[in-house]
Amino acid sequence: MTEETTTVNCNFCKKQMQSPANSINKKQMCYECFCTKEHTDTAIKECYIEIPQDEFIEEFASTLAQDIVERAFPTLWKTRENTYKDLSTKDLAQELFGQGAYLGIKSFMQTTKEWNEGRKPHARRKS
Repeated sequence: MTEETTTVNCNFCKKQMQSPANSINKKQMCYECFCTKEHTDTAIKECYIEIPQDEFIEEFASTLAQDIVERAFPTLWKTRENTYKDLSTKDLAQELFGQGAYLGIKSFMQTTKEWNEGRKPHARRKS
């Protein structure tokens, strides 16, 4: 089943874009404006943003990784700083890579759970 869309204009640059029929009462933002213009988080949440499918994966992964680093690294470093200081560069890289993989998978699964429960996951715009 495909979602019904309608052609609208971006509220920021007037470029034509597609929007789901249930989002036509929101402000509309094309992907180019999303990437290039400065907007507050509140303004972003009030808009329908047309993100091409091929860009979505990159955008999602980048935002998710940035969020994980900002939230998890300070705690991780605080609790394991002494352990990390004793590791070789290679062992440290391997340990932190493993932690990153774990946190990425955990965050992805949490986001998927929130979507399945009908909640919007916490999202940030890439700078």
